[in-house]
Amino acid sequence: MPLRLRRGSPGRLPLLGPVDRAARQSHLRTCAHFTNAGMTPKDMERYCRLETSARHLLRIAVAELDMSARGCSRILKVARAIADVAGADQLKELHLSEALEYRSFSLRIWRG
Repeated sequence: MPLRLRRGSPGRLPLLGPVDRAARQSHLRTCAHFTNAGMTPKDMERYCRLETSARHLLRIAVAELDMSARGCSRILKVARAIADVAGADQLKELHLSEALEYRSFSLRIWRG
């Protein structure tokens, strides 16, 4: 079944298939927030589980990029959004590396 664009507020998942829709609805029933940006640290522990290779990549990124805890949290929330679009339960190295690319891209724009 093809993915359909969902009409609604910006900032929410734009592409939802039947499986993604069911997973997202069950996720929303258990959380007080409606977006990944609104996740609490407790929600992040539950929904931002990392595969081993992704955990290793995050450790390297934190050390090399001198990231703060807030920066690390933001990266995990972006990676969770990428994983949601991909329909993945766990954050994989691919999701985390894409989120890190977005961060480095935005830093290059701001620093000139």
